[in-house]
Amino acid sequence: FYHPTNKMSVTVGGRVNYWNYNKQFLFSPRASFSIKPEWQRDILFRIATGLYMQPPFYKEMRRPNGSLNSNIKAQSSLHFVLGADYNLVIWSRPFKLTSEVYYKHMQNLIPFMVENVKVVYQGENQSHGYAVGADFKINGEFVEGVESWVSLSMVRVNIFFQDYLPMLPSFKMNMNLAFGTGVPVFFPNANHHTVVKRTPPFRRVDIGFAYEVIGPRQQKLKKGILKHFTQMDVYFEVLNLLDISNVISYLWVKDNQNMVYLIPNTLTPRQLNLKVAVKF
Repeated sequence: FYHPTNKMSVTVGGRVNYWNYNKQFLFSPRASFSIKPEWQRDILFRIATGLYMQPPFYKEMRRPNGSLNSNIKAQSSLHFVLGADYNLVIWSRPFKLTSEVYYKHMQNLIPFMVENVKVVYQGENQSHGYAVGADFKINGEFVEGVESWVSLSMVRVNIFFQDYLPMLPSFKMNMNLAFGTGVPVFFPNANHHTVVKRTPPFRRVDIGFAYEVIGPRQQKLKKGILKHFTQMDVYFEVLNLLDISNVISYLWVKDNQNMVYLIPNTLTPRQLNLKVAVKF
C-alpha cells in the first residue's frame, strides 16, 4: 500500500481443512508485512506470523502395535518470523543476503523413535515443544555464470558451491558440505525424558564433476546418433567423500550379566555415482 517515502505491503491469508476421519476442523491464519525503506542500499524488512496445522499421515496415526488412532489431532505450530533481504553487488555481480530469526511454538506433536533405520511413530499426541533460532544465507555468482550459496543456521550448516575448472570450461565441479547436531537417544520402551546420550554430529562431504559432451560450449556433432541430441552431460560424483560413519540410531544389546550395550547403526559409506543426462 501507499506510503510517501517507503514501499510497504501486507499479505493476509488462511487455510481451511476438514478431515472426516477424526472429525477435526482446522483453520490456519497467516499474515506478513514487509517494508522497503527509501535507502541507498536495497534492503527489504519482513515480519510474519501464522498458525500452521498438519493433519497426520498414515504412519503418524499408526501406533506401534499396529492399531490406528481415530482421535489423533493435527500437529500445530505458531510461527513468528523477523527477516531481511539485502541485494548487493560484489565483484560486479549480483548477490542476495537473506537473514531470519524465528520462534515456533508447537503443540500436539507426535513423537517417533528410530529403530535401526526404521521410523516408528507413537500414534499419539504426546508431546509439545518449541524451536528458536536464526538462519543466514547468501547466494549469487561466486564464479561468473554459476549460481552458488552458503547458508548457516543454529543447528545445521550447509554449503553448496560449484565452479568451472580452470582452462577447461566444459568441465564443472560442485561440492556440498553438511553438518547437523546429534539427536537424543532414549531407553527402549521408556518415556521421552530419559535421555541416555546423543548421537554424534552428522558430517558429510560430497563432490561431483560434470563434463559437457554436447551443448553451448561444444561444437554440435553432425554424424551418428549423437547429432539428434541438443544437450549431453556426463556426471561423476563421490558421495560421502571422507567416508565418515554417521550414526543414525543404536541397537540395544543385553548380555547375561544384564549389562546393556549400544551398537551404532551407521549410514552408507563412501559411494561412487556415474550418470549421463541427455536432451533431445
